[in-house]
Amino acid sequence: MYWRYFLWNFAGKQNDVQGVNMGNVRDGNWKTGIGFFDKIRLGDQNKLPDTLKNNKANNKLFALPFILGILCLMYQVKKDKRDAFVTGLLFFFTGFAIVIYLNQAGNQPRERDYAYVGSFYAFAIWIGLAVVAFVKLAREKADKLTFQNGSFIVFDGLRTPRDIDKFVGVEYDLIIIEELTQLTEDDFHQLAVAADNQCKGFAEACEQFLNRSRSFVYASIYARLG
Repeated sequence: MYWRYFLWNFAGKQNDVQGVNMGNVRDGNWKTGIGFFDKIRLGDQNKLPDTLKNNKANNKLFALPFILGILCLMYQVKKDKRDAFVTGLLFFFTGFAIVIYLNQAGNQPRERDYAYVGSFYAFAIWIGLAVVAFVKLAREKADKLTFQNGSFIVFDGLRTPRDIDKFVGVEYDLIIIEELTQLTEDDFHQLAVAADNQCKGFAEACEQFLNRSRSFVYASIYARLG
């Protein structure tokens, strides 16, 4: 379950339908948006019904955040093992350690990714440090890389550190924009009114009971304020 939540955020997401049953290749899996790779894991995604293909949570991140994080982890280990160890401890104890301690079961009927959000923050540190890593690497290699049959990035126009910083910054911004366009739609809940309706139903049908029950007191307050 942890890997599903982790890769939802850093690789991509199939849809927001609860895929509780293990082995269900249609609902709630992580996916990258890279056709041939997803086909190996989940089958031909083009055969899904339009309701799932056009799902707002069908996020194609192409695993770019995941790749950035892994590359920077390797870079940090190479450059400063102590810092990498500290960040790695934060990542482990707020993610895998919780899974081991709780003896976590498989997929569950509701998302509980909030339990692992600390490890997601730790991995995001590596993604952020990727900017620094790429700038340093670009500066080191700027004089060596040249355009050869279209196989290398053209560095001929990047003569100064400022030019390199701008180039890396633009590349990184494009990745962030891709994430924003894919992920922000997931949080638009104007049409998700089930919770509101349930609270109001409790408040209207069980007024006296709600006043004595702690179980529904917050639902009652929320419904009345709404």
